[in-house]
Amino acid sequence: MIALVLGLGIVVTVATLSLNNIRAYRSLSQAGEQIENGRYALKVIGEDLEHAGFFGLLDIAETHPKLPAAQPDPCVAGTPVLQNYADSFRFPITNHCGITLNSKLANTNNLVLLRAGTKPANTATGDTYIQTTPNDYIIGKGSNFIGNKGTPSSFLLTRPPDNTPAIIRNYSVRIYYLRSYSQTSGDNIPTLMRKIPSDNMSDAQAIIEGIENMQIQYGLDGSLTSNCNNTPTLGDGSPDGYYPATSLTCWKDWSNIVAVRIFLLSRSLKSDPAYTDTKSYNLGNVTVTPGGNYRRRVFTQTIRLANIGGIREK
Repeated sequence: MIALVLGLGIVVTVATLSLNNIRAYRSLSQAGEQIENGRYALKVIGEDLEHAGFFGLLDIAETHPKLPAAQPDPCVAGTPVLQNYADSFRFPITNHCGITLNSKLANTNNLVLLRAGTKPANTATGDTYIQTTPNDYIIGKGSNFIGNKGTPSSFLLTRPPDNTPAIIRNYSVRIYYLRSYSQTSGDNIPTLMRKIPSDNMSDAQAIIEGIENMQIQYGLDGSLTSNCNNTPTLGDGSPDGYYPATSLTCWKDWSNIVAVRIFLLSRSLKSDPAYTDTKSYNLGNVTVTPGGNYRRRVFTQTIRLANIGGIREK
């Protein structure tokens, strides 16, 4: 009897230790998963934002000294309109997008950025390309071209002093948003998505799983425009305040965005029945209490838009 009791005690102890080890491993694994996913998501968005507003040699102040008559939509439904791309040079950062983002998570922000490639492009049918000099540009897609000095038939710009052809680069409109599922509808794995409507391969791409919420604040150079009939003045290139998109009620203020502050809520991919999340998470101007059995962590980063704010410092 004594041996039986002692044996039973040993079995219970070993089982308890094993269960605790399993729980500790699961907790550690989920924590590592959150950190890896959150950091990678910030890295991908951050690297794109660092190039936002880069259009090769183009001097935007020279070619676009005035804002367009209305807010351009850089990602209109169907075939993109090349003129919208040119009108959007002064708006390389926005949340304004005229296409449907399928299964976008409710109450989360999306980000739209415009940029040219940093390397010469290998042209492919269906993609969009840009060729620039300091005071001239040509945008082309397929057999369609536009420029600021008429309608060219191809990429014809040359660079002084030797008049060599100007570099042809990819022109990208990139949309980041959160989708409610990863691979199949109903898998309930929130996922960071990227859609590039300016390219032939414009289907939404899954970037990283487990990103449950994204909130964005925009660094405005100057003050909010109280009367949208006025033209915002250019500042010194540094943000004077950070605002959610809902505060940018005048579309012209988007031309003065010089920094972006991103808040991401990363979630473990699998729930843990032994854990209950009772925390509230601050995501800038939004606080959420999602609850449930998932572990979560907030990641935040502020990215200065060097191609926009850096030019103004001069």
